[in-house]
Formats: sequence, C-alpha cells, structure tokens
Amino acid sequence: MAVANVQDGRLNLDLVKTIQASATEVERYQLLPGDLLLTEGGDPDKLGRGTIWNGEINPCIHQNHIFRVRKSSELIDMRFLSRLVASPSGKDYFLSKAKQTTGIASINLSQLRSFPVLLPPLNEQRRIAAKLDTTLAAVDACRQRLDGVAELLKRFRQAVLAAATSGELTREWREERGLGHEPFKKYSLKDLVQEPLRNCKSVRDGDGDYVLRLSCLKSDSIDWAESKRGSWEGIAVERFLIQKGDFLVARGNGSKSLVGRGCLVDEPPLRVAFPDTMIRIRPDQSKIHPVYLSIAWEHRSTRNQIESFARTSAGIWKVAQSDLEVIRLLVPCYYEEQVEVVRRAQELFTLADQLEARLTSARKVVDRLTPALLAKAFRGELVPQDPEDEPASVLLERIRAARQAEAGEGKPSRRGRPKAAATLEQTPRNAAPAPSDSLPPDVLACLLRECGPLSERALLAASDLAPERFQRQLATEIDAGGIREELEEGEKVLVLGG
Repeated sequence: MAVANVQDGRLNLDLVKTIQASATEVERYQLLPGDLLLTEGGDPDKLGRGTIWNGEINPCIHQNHIFRVRKSSELIDMRFLSRLVASPSGKDYFLSKAKQTTGIASINLSQLRSFPVLLPPLNEQRRIAAKLDTTLAAVDACRQRLDGVAELLKRFRQAVLAAATSGELTREWREERGLGHEPFKKYSLKDLVQEPLRNCKSVRDGDGDYVLRLSCLKSDSIDWAESKRGSWEGIAVERFLIQKGDFLVARGNGSKSLVGRGCLVDEPPLRVAFPDTMIRIRPDQSKIHPVYLSIAWEHRSTRNQIESFARTSAGIWKVAQSDLEVIRLLVPCYYEEQVEVVRRAQELFTLADQLEARLTSARKVVDRLTPALLAKAFRGELVPQDPEDEPASVLLERIRAARQAEAGEGKPSRRGRPKAAATLEQTPRNAAPAPSDSLPPDVLACLLRECGPLSERALLAASDLAPERFQRQLATEIDAGGIREELEEGEKVLVLGG
C-alpha cells in the first residue's frame, strides 16, 4: 500500500505496486483485516486521512509513509476509531501537532500515539460505527447523484451549442418565415472580422495605461481586477485598447484543452489594453453577432480545429494568429436568425446556470453533512445510550488485571512474545474460523437489536467476523427466521425477523 492508495474513508486500488520482500519483512509489515491505515502527511486539510483495511489483497504490506494501527485488546472497535480520527476534533488534533513546510503537513509516530481517544462502552462504539456506516453511505450515494447532475448539465450545454450552430434551435422559426432549408454557411474567421486579428507587443510594468493579465479570462466573463499598469513607451497603445464586442483569445496554456479559450468583452470599466498573451478578434457586426461568435467558439467542432493547430514547447501549448484566421464557423446567413439563436441559447444557458447554482448549494450542504454527523456521533448524540452497557473503565480495569496476572505467572506479555517465522506461503492469519468454531446462534440478530436495521456491509463490519464466516452465520440466522431482508428507501437492509 502506497500513500496514493489510502484515501479519506476509502481505498483506491486502481494501481497497486508489487515489490520483492523477505519473509521477515512480510511478517513485520503485512496488513491484516481490521488494521487502520493513516497517511503520514500531505495537504494540511488531509491530515488524518485513512481507512480500515479489510483484507482486499493478501498478502499485502505497507510502505513507510503509512501508519498502521492495530488493536491489541477488545477495548476499542477499530471502525469507531477510524471515524474518530476523521472527525473534526481528530482533524484539529493532527493539524495542531503537524509540522508544516511549503504547504505540506506531516505527523510522526509519537504524535499519533498521543492521539486522545474518546472511549464509550464497547457496545456503544459498535452502535456508533454501524450507524455511521449506514448514514455516511447514504451521504456518499447522494454525492454521486449530484455528480451525475453535473454531468447532465455539461451535456445539456453541449446539446444547446450543437443545436444553435446546426440550425436545429431555430428550425421552426425559419419555417414560419419561409427562409429556406440551408440558411447556414461556413465562413473562415478572417472573413467575419472588422480588422485583422491582432497581437500586442510585450509590455513592461510601468505607470501608463492598464493592461490585462491572462488570468482575467474566466469561463464566462472577464475579471477586470486582473490587470496592471504598463509602460507603453514606443508602443501605440490606441491600437491595443479593447472595447465592447471584442473577443479575446488565450494564445497559450499548460493544458491543450484550454489553449485558445475565449471570452467576449462587455463594457470595459476602465481604459485597458490586451497583453501579448492574448489575440484580439474584433467581429464585423454586420456579418456576425458577437454573442453568436462566443457561442460558436465553444462548440466542439471549433475546439477540435483549435486543438489541431496547437503546438507545444517547453510544456506550453500555443496557437498562432494565422491558425485562428482559417478556423471555419457555421453561421446563419440571415442576421436576424443569429439574433434569434442568441436569444434562445441565452435563455437555455440561464436555466442551466440557475440549476448549477442550486447544484452548487446542494453540494455545499452535502459536504457539511459528513463532519456534522461525525461531530454529533462523538458528542454522544447519534445513537441511544444503554445503561446496561459495561463502562469502558470497567473493561479497562479487567484488561489491566489480566495483564498483571499474566506478568505474575512469569508469562511474557503479548507485546514481548517472539513472532513465528513467516513466509509468503503461510496460512494467512486472517483466515476464516473453522466451521467448528462456536458462536451464539443469534449473534447477528443481537447486533441488529442494538443498532437497528443495517445494510449487509454494515452488519459485516459490526460483527468483526471474517467474510466467509459472516456469510455462513447470516444464512443460518435467515433460515432460522431470526433475520430477514427489507427494502428501506430503495435499499436492501437486514432487520430482525418475526
């Protein structure tokens, strides 16, 4: 396991590397089901990033930039601990202790060992962990649905662009006016401009007229604050001033998909010129509506042409003025139809913008749910408390007494016992218990009685059983009628039978 494999609350196993390791190294670093994996460092807001290992690959070892936490007693439920580490209080602890350099934060082993652990009764820990498994799975499902909406909006915008530049958007409008069947024609960009496309000379910083920075070009507007004063000595600044209706294009970018991106100029709030990193297009408004030009510029066919001309040098993709001049655009022959295309397209884009604003708001709410649920869980407010649960303090005393008795008999502590030699071919220590192992006949039903309805995955995690043993036990209890399946909000959950 490398750092990239351990994400916040999940594993990314798309790329897992293999190495040569000795039997001793395998024994020392092998991961076992129930281990908590935590990354040593990264972005400050990612400190404490980790998840539970469930034996997804066997054998598997971890690299030195991952901490492995393994319980040594029944005092703690590891799923409970993993949620505590990921909670707002857990993140705050790691951030307060971390060493930070150039935007990277890291923690060491002693800081991890000093992590303060809230310790409710063991049964309550299990109830909290199981409830969080269920609720956070629902949050993840909601987040995935919102991601699907974002993709739909992206496809919707592309469909509007396609309809606008193919004539489909105004087909009925043309039919009502009898304007013919082929009202769109392809024109080279140089045939649609008022004056040749223009580059500016490089301008040094100074106290003259303002000049834009390349960063001013946003997805649908110009950020006028992204400008500076330049020194225009020996340069005819009047030739490079921008005005309403101009279309500015980025000459270069580190990404090929962004080179040649453009933005239409509204009313400039100040006297400002464009820099040498841009190309200015001044459309002939008797031939092409400026807003229609911006619509056609975003269409996939235009992007394909721009990217075919793009060339890279030292990691920067660039497009030349001469390349843009020969780009061909599909334009309505009738100017009044261009106006109608613009009107209809802007109505649809406004609708998409409104939906996207609501989507952004919904995403913010969902992003706040996970830390809010974790904070609630560790305030003791997520699941009911049972006065019959054995307090953690009592369990802790019993463990201490057992260790003292073990030491009095001259037996080595668990920590000091020598480890058996290990090889890659040895039987995994996480193998499922043999069929003869005894379990209470209603062990899973008891968990459901404590935690309420759970998904099969959540019940598996709460049971602490190996997957094969869990499946056998679950089948036995379902056959006996102690557990049954139900649909809850479209999802299968396990509930008490009867």
